[in-house]
Amino acid sequence: MDFEGKNPAPGAPGIEPRWTAGAKDAVGTAYSVSNRLWYTLADGINTEVYYPTIDTPQVRDLQYLVSDGETFFHEEKRDLPNEISALADETLGYRVVTRDPHGRYRIVKEIVADPARACVLIHARVEADPGWRERLQLYVLLAPHIEVAGRGNSARRQQAAGKDVLVAWRAGTWLALGVSTRFLATSCGYVGYSDGWQDLRDNYRMDWTFPEARDGNVAVTGRIDPGPDMEFTLGLAFGDRVHAATTTLTQSLAVPFARQREAFVGQWHTVRLPIADLARRAGDGGRLARASHALLLAHEDKTFKGAFVASASIPWGEAKGDEDLGGYHLVWTRDMVQSATALLACGNVEAPRRALVYLAVSQHADGGFAQNFWLDGTPYWQGLQLDEVAFPLILAWRVWKHGALADFDPLPMVRSGAAFLLREGPSTAQERWEEASGYSPSTLAAAIAALICAADLLRARGLAREAAYLEDHADFIESHLERWTVTTMGELVPGIPRHYVRIAPAAPGEPDVPADPDHAWLALANRPPGSPWRFEARNVVDAGFLELVRYGVRAAGGDLMEDSLRVVDAVLRVDTPFGPCWRRYNHDGYGNRPDGGPYTGWGRGRAWPLLTGERAHYELAAGRDVAAYVRALEGFGGRGALLPEQVWDEDRPDDGMRLGMPTGSAMPLAWAHAEYLRLLRSIRDGEVFDRIAPVAGRYLARRGRTDLEVWKPVRHAQRVARGATLRVQAPGAFRLRWTRDEWRSSSDTLASDSGLGVRYVDIAIPPGQSGPVRFTFFWLEDVDVGAFRRTAGTWEGNDYSVAVG
Repeated sequence: MDFEGKNPAPGAPGIEPRWTAGAKDAVGTAYSVSNRLWYTLADGINTEVYYPTIDTPQVRDLQYLVSDGETFFHEEKRDLPNEISALADETLGYRVVTRDPHGRYRIVKEIVADPARACVLIHARVEADPGWRERLQLYVLLAPHIEVAGRGNSARRQQAAGKDVLVAWRAGTWLALGVSTRFLATSCGYVGYSDGWQDLRDNYRMDWTFPEARDGNVAVTGRIDPGPDMEFTLGLAFGDRVHAATTTLTQSLAVPFARQREAFVGQWHTVRLPIADLARRAGDGGRLARASHALLLAHEDKTFKGAFVASASIPWGEAKGDEDLGGYHLVWTRDMVQSATALLACGNVEAPRRALVYLAVSQHADGGFAQNFWLDGTPYWQGLQLDEVAFPLILAWRVWKHGALADFDPLPMVRSGAAFLLREGPSTAQERWEEASGYSPSTLAAAIAALICAADLLRARGLAREAAYLEDHADFIESHLERWTVTTMGELVPGIPRHYVRIAPAAPGEPDVPADPDHAWLALANRPPGSPWRFEARNVVDAGFLELVRYGVRAAGGDLMEDSLRVVDAVLRVDTPFGPCWRRYNHDGYGNRPDGGPYTGWGRGRAWPLLTGERAHYELAAGRDVAAYVRALEGFGGRGALLPEQVWDEDRPDDGMRLGMPTGSAMPLAWAHAEYLRLLRSIRDGEVFDRIAPVAGRYLARRGRTDLEVWKPVRHAQRVARGATLRVQAPGAFRLRWTRDEWRSSSDTLASDSGLGVRYVDIAIPPGQSGPVRFTFFWLEDVDVGAFRRTAGTWEGNDYSVAVG
């Protein structure tokens, strides 16, 4: 193609936009809150840049292109091998070296963020053989995806302070790209048609100099004058107007890079790992520990203080476009509390308190939390996960016990969240893998822990009645754990029929379906087209039951725990060159496809490093050596000290699979880094850091109530034992008419107030009772809670029955 450079670029709107790979080599930001910008690196180049919040990527990628104008054209990410290292310990600035495979030149880059302005700075030095020094032509190629979109971007060339800069904009956000030397030529084009990559590939020269490209998937290109010493600084700045972006760019480039780097490193060194001896528990000299601490801090937003995202990445981004806005740069309360708890384990109390305050503000009026949400609180996915309601309550208890609440009062959040768990549990619409509904060991562990934590806090505030009710409900769940989540008919490992299952399925809105781990069928998501998707629940396992040990609900080392681990190891364990790792559950479809291609709605679940950390915590609780697990996690951290969500579970180099190396899913995963830091703290302390004393005291030293059965609108109890108590609970004032003798006689009982938004009637079951308990409701007030609605002054219209036996 031969386009003249005097007119707007042809080829609008360009090809369909895509993001970049989810596996990053680095994540960086200035520690200062005055620079609200984050950058990522992968394959030796800059990938997504986030501004002004960490949930808003504005750039797809930025890289150098190299040519001699006659015989070759190199693209950094595809053609040049690279090495990466940190500029200094505990500092999220990086040195990247990319090399010509034929040894003619190399590019040495140092990448930091301006310590005070929304600008990322890339200082480059080109080192070349004397015969090639004058022949090399260096270009920068930038693909804007402003306001989380590749479509609808516009770009143009303009002047700022007498120099050419390239600007792009969309929806009120602007970026500006410039260089400390000068651009010898610039062009704006449409990706796949008239961009600089297409131009240089054609004849190794920049022939197109289009001044603008509007309303499409655009890219900008500049040929850089490297100066006499082949050294220069590139700047990428942002603002809400073109003048703001170009001013920020010019101000940043006006400061010598050496001064910018020194200030950047100095900021990060003010927040070194608070508990230094955690690093001494590591097997790598503390490299991953220091990096993990800095990475968790970097995943906190600077506008919405206290908000931590799951990862500054978009898993399998190369297969995702504008239709998938979220990626992992969103808030999940589960992942966020993991990060905050890890920082607490490091000795940081300020960040966990900020996280607690942010969560309290983000809580819904009914006490719940969105499955995930943007930093401004807007929900993204619409699922309900009870562990994500439980975790903020546990965090509140931890911050309180660390004496770090300051003047913040978490009681309203805790009380409201606990009431939500009372109403909506114990079956969850989604467990922690966000795919299945029912009775999940990991979710139940979090719910029990949260209720006991809430009770402890409420009792300390003089709310003894409410605390006792929460403890009763936690006891009810704890006393049913094995009935709900343990099969006696497992077939995965001969000789071990009794073990925990991943989940006993129970669909929301079907309150009469009991937990049945022996006979129920589980529908699995993300299965390959045409493959089976229903499996017997007794034969689908994960290691979520280990959370029961983590919080102190169950002891390590018991026969059921050990047998369940033997099944998990037989089915899910993957031995890698670094050490053991585990898949989430058998038949998992969330991962790269069998041929190594990106996950696009189906695939094969691979091994998750965070599960190595969870297993290590169990082994520590069982009194066994955990050094191999620590080494494995450090090995998974790789060259950039970033822990991935998933690693390959097979070795097929021709398909891009290297056993134990990162797949195309998220990297880094903050949850995995949090797990590693808490493991080091647990090793230091000689006990699991996450263990909750009142939980362990209630369920390990002795048992709570075992005589309670609970009926509620979302879960209709099927059976109650003789000599036990049947508690009928509902979210509103009512009078219960009930009978134990088939209505030959009946009683009317006014429901008691729990003080937590639910009322209840306790019915004692005599030791000699044989027939069922039957009951119905007369509603004393209008009730409108979630999907439950009743009108004051009306009878329920149904009789309910609970068998006795």
